[in-house]
Amino acid sequence: DMVAHYLTHVFPNGYKAQIVATSREAAVRYKTYVDSALVAALADLKGVNPEKLDLLRLEKMKTDVIISGSHNDELHLKEYTDSSKHKTSVKSFKLPFGTEDEGVSGDVGIVIVNNMLLTGFDAPVEQVMYLDKIIVAHGLLQAIARVNRVSGAGKDKGFVVDYVGVGHH
Repeated sequence: DMVAHYLTHVFPNGYKAQIVATSREAAVRYKTYVDSALVAALADLKGVNPEKLDLLRLEKMKTDVIISGSHNDELHLKEYTDSSKHKTSVKSFKLPFGTEDEGVSGDVGIVIVNNMLLTGFDAPVEQVMYLDKIIVAHGLLQAIARVNRVSGAGKDKGFVVDYVGVGHH
């Protein structure tokens, strides 16, 4: 559902998305399923209507998980806790699609987080945040502000899509 929404309402305008997972484990699982859904959507789009989206940009688009680490992390979590890799992924996410800066391309279109990048993070190219984590008070206000940053004439709104508790149903 997130991928379908993103590809319909956000990606065509050149904007990016953030998924806020309930846990670090959930963030890594989201990556697996989002990547799989993107591959399936790309295959469908190639077969049905290749002119509908910028397929080359979609083929290049990447997702990444940005989570904090712990010394007892299992290997499948540890690969997403490298702070130097985080810097590159965040820089790529902040860049518009099709641009490059100091060897980093703007190919990261979706970042998946647990606690990181919710406050004090400025990425005007982010237009949608999919929430699967309860966020309240000033944290919620700051999260909403992430997607409402001004970015070009084509961005007149941001989306916060609430998925909290949906997984239980």
